[in-house]
Amino acid sequence: MQAHLTPTRSLDLTRKVASRLYPGRLALGAALFLVALFPLRASPQLGISETGVSKTDKAFANEIAPGLLRDMKLAAIVAHRGEEKAVREFASAVLDHRTKAHGELRALAKKTRLVLPDRLGAHQQMQVNQLEKLSGRALDKQFLQLIAQTDYFHFFGLELNNGALRADQEVQAFAKAQRPIIRDDMERASKLLKRQ
Repeated sequence: MQAHLTPTRSLDLTRKVASRLYPGRLALGAALFLVALFPLRASPQLGISETGVSKTDKAFANEIAPGLLRDMKLAAIVAHRGEEKAVREFASAVLDHRTKAHGELRALAKKTRLVLPDRLGAHQQMQVNQLEKLSGRALDKQFLQLIAQTDYFHFFGLELNNGALRADQEVQAFAKAQRPIIRDDMERASKLLKRQ
């Protein structure tokens, strides 16, 4: 594992190497030449990763991607097997929203070189497995509860409120566009849940 260097540590290290190679007054000039020849890797202290996006952006994408996948799987189950027509229609809408959002996030990840998880986490998979075992009103109710309490929603707030270290504004724009859609789905699920 390579250690990340801050600009100051890197320059100090480069000065040491340069002073051994070029003793005397040429050491500083040689150090600056070596820095230009071998550019610094991004520093974790600067909040920027090697992919060119901030740690906040990476954390956001890593939480949102499996959350969107989970919602897509849950909604697909209920769109086909839900008991109440209003819940099936809502599940279809959620499936459309999350499929579109996931596609946009994948395109954004490709553009910014973010690596997205391609499968659900253990907890999310457990939620999908539990929903698959249900039927009728119990299926509808469990789906609505999971969407109403979307556990990854708070990451949108973290992403939008932490813009100081952001390297890629498109990640923030994605969060800004998707946040109201997911919030509306959560509110709609809560309303439908009250009717159950």
